[in-house]
Amino acid sequence: MDNFPTWVEIDLDAFKWNLEWIRERVPGVSILLVVKADAYGHGAVRISKFAVECGVDMLGVATVDEGVQLRKAGIRIPVLVLSPTLDDELEKLIDNDLSASVSTVGFAETAAEMARRKGKLCRVHIEVDTGMGRAGLAFPSALESIRRICELENLEAEGIFTHFPAADSDEDYTMDQIRMFTGLVGRLSEQGISFRYIHA
Repeated sequence: MDNFPTWVEIDLDAFKWNLEWIRERVPGVSILLVVKADAYGHGAVRISKFAVECGVDMLGVATVDEGVQLRKAGIRIPVLVLSPTLDDELEKLIDNDLSASVSTVGFAETAAEMARRKGKLCRVHIEVDTGMGRAGLAFPSALESIRRICELENLEAEGIFTHFPAADSDEDYTMDQIRMFTGLVGRLSEQGISFRYIHA
């Protein structure tokens, strides 16, 4: 088989237009741009820097190392690590001011303890499993688990989110997930627990 050159051309004007199109349809909503896996092969650092110029509020990555790459490139806006962080990655996450996804009370306790030992704050986004089945707090016990997480010192629960497995193929299932998630957020709000970022 002969080798042949391949390339990808990124139209940054189109990228900017797409962001503006989204903003017009959801005014007043922050934008978290996912740039995991080298921005899906488009160049995470270059895309992220341009996204910052375009006013994106937060970046999402898959791993701590992807987040560290952005920090080393001088990117300072919030960066959320969407995949579970390993306990031995927590120090690197906290030192680089990355936010962690939390799927268990145990992980939140470990993160809070690491932050306490370092004299720092660990920011987290709590993931709730409304039907993805892969990660997140179990929905039936989520209310109590979130209360426990939010009571931890040296931990800032800045966000809460869920994940749709079939948003492009099963509208009824997705709408059920939205109802579950927004209902939970509403019950938390009634108990005085609120979040800066609520996303799916």
